[in-house]
Amino acid sequence: MAAGQITNSPVLYSADSGALRVLGVLVPRQPAGAKRSHVPYFAVGPGAIAIQPGKIIARERWHAPSDATCCASIRTTMVWTYTGGILPPTSTTPSGTLNDGGGL
Repeated sequence: MAAGQITNSPVLYSADSGALRVLGVLVPRQPAGAKRSHVPYFAVGPGAIAIQPGKIIARERWHAPSDATCCASIRTTMVWTYTGGILPPTSTTPSGTLNDGGGL
């Protein structure tokens, strides 16, 4: 949703001990002090969130101050790494805007 400012946050669980245990919550990570027109959100489509052994890689969309709520212009790649039984965020890499040729 755009103007309603709703985003999603997948919760990842483990059931290896016979009971569910939260490993981590994937939350878009745009810095809190950033001026923006909308909350950040995950990209959609094939490859938007990739689960690999020991890590999750997610493509995010962040809004620049001049962006309309419909149209985030900043591409970002976020990595969460499974370590010590938890899944903390380990890197955030802004990689350009959707219309400047910056690559993901």
